[in-house]
Amino acid sequence: MKKISFVLAIIMVMCVLPISVFAANATVSITSATAKAGEEVEITLAIKNSPGIAGAQFYVGYDSSVMTYVSGTPHSHKYESKVVDEYTVNTCECGHSYKTEDGIPATFFTALSPSEGANPVKVVFANLGLKNVTGDFTVAQIKFKINADAKAGEYDLSLSSVEADCAQGPENDIVKVPLTVKNATITVKGNTSAPSDSGPIGTTHKHNYKKTVVAPEGANPGYTLYECSCGHSYKGDYAYSDTPTVVAPKFEKQRDYSNNFTDVTADKWFEKYVRIAYEYKLANGTSASKFSPDNKFTVAQALTAAVNIHTTYNGTSVRAAATGEAWYVPYVEYCVEKEIVKEGQFTNFDANITRGDMAIVFANVLPESEYTAVKSGSNPDVTSDMACASAVQKLYQAGIVGGDAGSGNYRPNDEIVRSEACVIFTRIAVADERAK
Repeated sequence: MKKISFVLAIIMVMCVLPISVFAANATVSITSATAKAGEEVEITLAIKNSPGIAGAQFYVGYDSSVMTYVSGTPHSHKYESKVVDEYTVNTCECGHSYKTEDGIPATFFTALSPSEGANPVKVVFANLGLKNVTGDFTVAQIKFKINADAKAGEYDLSLSSVEADCAQGPENDIVKVPLTVKNATITVKGNTSAPSDSGPIGTTHKHNYKKTVVAPEGANPGYTLYECSCGHSYKGDYAYSDTPTVVAPKFEKQRDYSNNFTDVTADKWFEKYVRIAYEYKLANGTSASKFSPDNKFTVAQALTAAVNIHTTYNGTSVRAAATGEAWYVPYVEYCVEKEIVKEGQFTNFDANITRGDMAIVFANVLPESEYTAVKSGSNPDVTSDMACASAVQKLYQAGIVGGDAGSGNYRPNDEIVRSEACVIFTRIAVADERAK
């Protein structure tokens, strides 16, 4: 097994060897920021839950038609040391803290792309002291200047990791561990000199880019084309864009569940699904202490849940209801616009939704890639002549819906209840909970 000293030597000369991505539960992230055209803006690159990273490379890509890289500043860790028992606790002003036995703080080396306009911006990080430095810490600040002619909107900053190494054992053997990457956006505010491409002055548009990788061929270098549905597009570097990363999960636990609902007890079959749906903010109670698991679910409530899942997955938003407008109208419009449902598919939004119609809605809420089949078979009471047949089959084979014990029936004409809806929400968001 290679030793860490060799890897650090490579890093010191800005190594270009391809590396794997980092530690379970470790995260590297960049911050979002807001500025007007012509202004400078600074973002921070940081590591959270480091398992003891000894060396890593990061790349920050951006849309050069909107902004330009100005400079990068390594974070200068200034530790104050305090002896606690047999350890020395070293604490930096950035909040990072770790223990050592010899009382000597760690020494970090960070280098960023020296050339103004570099895209992507390369960041090399190394722990030169080979100390087991864990926890959360800042790596660098990166400064961009928004182009004078930049249009109002939200523009992606794409973060990739090419390598991360951890030293383990008395001989500092290298162990490569996975890393979660969290990207960010730069929001350009509208102004009179930079008209918005998304509406009135001062409004913003969230770009959702489709990525097409074009490999090198002969003397022509490859590139990655980023295209938004609004028409905006730009090219990125092939080598950078082809870098493997672990993308942050679309759905994450957002709150704790501590037996909140007295009508959802551990002996109920649906307890797990209600709990997870609540933790992920996909469902709420009917009061602080009640969930009402047997209550019916209306069409409006189903479409609202579908929008909440769709916006979380895609980073989009839904408008607020206008004065005098029914609260659910923006959600209905969103579902039609995003082709989750067809216009006119539902006419009574206060009616209870059937299990068949629920399947039709939630079979369209995520991209096809999220409905990969994990099992075969079908529900015996769902026949090919039913409007919901293909949707139920799709969800069944993806492990999102199942059938009654014994009969395997789906009961497409029955009205769905809140506990049953939570099964769909949970399995949509948490793939590990899907039936196999």
